[in-house]
Amino acid sequence: RNRHHGYGGGGGGGCFWSQPTWHPTPDREEGCKWLQQAEADMEVLEILNNAADATRSACSYVCFLAYEVVCKALKGGLYFKCGLSSQDRMQRSVVRLAYTLEAEMLSLRGMLWVHANTVKDYEESTRFPHLCQGEAIPARYFGCEQASEARKSALAVLKAVKELMNM
Repeated sequence: RNRHHGYGGGGGGGCFWSQPTWHPTPDREEGCKWLQQAEADMEVLEILNNAADATRSACSYVCFLAYEVVCKALKGGLYFKCGLSSQDRMQRSVVRLAYTLEAEMLSLRGMLWVHANTVKDYEESTRFPHLCQGEAIPARYFGCEQASEARKSALAVLKAVKELMNM
């Protein structure tokens, strides 16, 4: 079955930026793929987190990758548990994704939202200078404390979704 169609991204068929088909029902295979990518992003986050002790420039990337881990883990959990609506498939608001998954899993109520809220602003502000205050650039604006909190949130969401998916 052709799972991806439409816009190709990055030159390879079926990558993250491709337009996937709609999954109106739970899709455990797709959920596992999203979770695996979140885990891979977490591995890189840990490497950068270790480098953050040596160079502050790594902190903005730790924050950005924490956002990516949370976003992909939540989407993986949604695919796995209930499917992903066409609206949520392209959703980048980790807070909205957290609310959606929490609505399906009452045992997670409030926990996912708290961690999603920690990283919600890191998708763009960690990469683009015009979004930083004053003369700062992301590489110097974000510090080790923010990176540490973002990392903790990414780990917590990843752990919760893995438990949800029995992985």
